[in-house]
Amino acid sequence: MNTNTIEEKLDAYLESQVSEILADPALQNLTPEQKEEYTTNLRTHFQDLVIDTLLNHLEDDKLKEIEELSKNNPQLLEEKFQDYAAMVPGLTEDIEDRLKRETVALKQNLQLPQI
Repeated sequence: MNTNTIEEKLDAYLESQVSEILADPALQNLTPEQKEEYTTNLRTHFQDLVIDTLLNHLEDDKLKEIEELSKNNPQLLEEKFQDYAAMVPGLTEDIEDRLKRETVALKQNLQLPQI
């Protein structure tokens, strides 16, 4: 599968989960500034979950490579993440499942994720 397709699919799914939370009637009275801040925090939280899920699927040698890149060559880090994501079977489905479960939990609590 094409890496861009995986990234685009995950981005679209992430945005759909953000939109689902923002559509909740309890959040309709947010000011534009509050909505923007809430949206930013949700995206950051979901992106952290995506990264965490990927890291949980990687073998030790790949994790060490990621750690080295984060220290020595952060420009290549995102590219490596994309490469690894394309190689992990079922990763997209696992990420979507994790984001969906988090969406349900956040909607039940209607609180900003603690970042």
